[in-house]
Amino acid sequence: METLAYLLAVPTLAVALVAGHIWFWRRHYSRYTPPDERHFFQAEDGWTLAFSRLRGPKGATPVICCHGLACNQRYFDLTPDLSLARHLVAEGFDVWMLDLRGAGASERPGLFGRPWNYGIIDHARLDVPAAVAYVREATGCDRPLWVGHSMGGLVPLLAGAEGLVDELGGLVTLGTPTHPEAVKLRFERVARLLRYMDWWPVARLGRWGHLILPLAGRIRARRFERLFFNPSNFRPADQRLFMSEVMEDVPRKVIRGFVDALLLGNGLDGHPVERSLERLGRVKWPTLAIGGNMDAMAPPASIQAGFEAIGSEDKEMEILGGAEGDWGHIDLVLGHRAPEVVYPRVARWLLERSSTRATEASSAPSDAAS
Repeated sequence: METLAYLLAVPTLAVALVAGHIWFWRRHYSRYTPPDERHFFQAEDGWTLAFSRLRGPKGATPVICCHGLACNQRYFDLTPDLSLARHLVAEGFDVWMLDLRGAGASERPGLFGRPWNYGIIDHARLDVPAAVAYVREATGCDRPLWVGHSMGGLVPLLAGAEGLVDELGGLVTLGTPTHPEAVKLRFERVARLLRYMDWWPVARLGRWGHLILPLAGRIRARRFERLFFNPSNFRPADQRLFMSEVMEDVPRKVIRGFVDALLLGNGLDGHPVERSLERLGRVKWPTLAIGGNMDAMAPPASIQAGFEAIGSEDKEMEILGGAEGDWGHIDLVLGHRAPEVVYPRVARWLLERSSTRATEASSAPSDAAS
């Protein structure tokens, strides 16, 4: 009995110590600022999704901000200074930060709840249409704008390619890859390793990030860091806050989508990549694609492939770098220079599209006049 008690006590104590460690350091580094409003709504298959809203002026054009892989909506509102969302509110927009299923305040899978059985295409087919419909109904604006980082810019493109969303006033993608070949150069070995781990239902990236919080930004591994951000553009304190507030776990099905894209040459919708790019011709929204010159997760060539395939006549692409310094992936939104370099570009482009629609609406003949 004593031996059994000892065997039970050791793992119990270890779990308690790890849980205490995570709780303490997350609380220590937390800088949470609550949104003005929290909204909950349901996707077609019953999942409950969440918006965190930062209210703009009355009648302001709504902007949906969507996070990428292994993140939540805090990506757009990390601190008062590192907040693309608050910058857009200051420019006169009404900002709706979306948590995709399984992230942030949205419904999460659990041991006795829903399984981790959703992938990128589920975000595109179910989360995106529900989010756009909810904002349209809540604000009365028929054509909200969308700003997405990485996968957050990809999922509305996939939805548009399938004809599920046709009422966006404009789309800004930040570091959104659309072709696997350029990404494969850096991540093929990782993809092959992940293929052997396909039996596990979820990658606990968020938990591992919380576990090593005190070391983030202090023990430097620059070759590894450059896969995700430019180390000189992402301050250590902001790295710790990112890992504390933003990082999330990722289901196997989402990871499998990226692995298949890299190893099989598929698009993230499961079709051969040439077919995926051809389908992007259905997307007619105004589009701005912004990338970083040293982004390993979304290299310029990967961004350009999708940009050229998009069917809109109003589209622009800009790769940051050169005189503006080097830019990676995460630092496109959370780099310490992003508020002066990236945020104004995004806001200016959105304001131009928003004012164009307002002018068109005011100049259109009324029913009585017609």
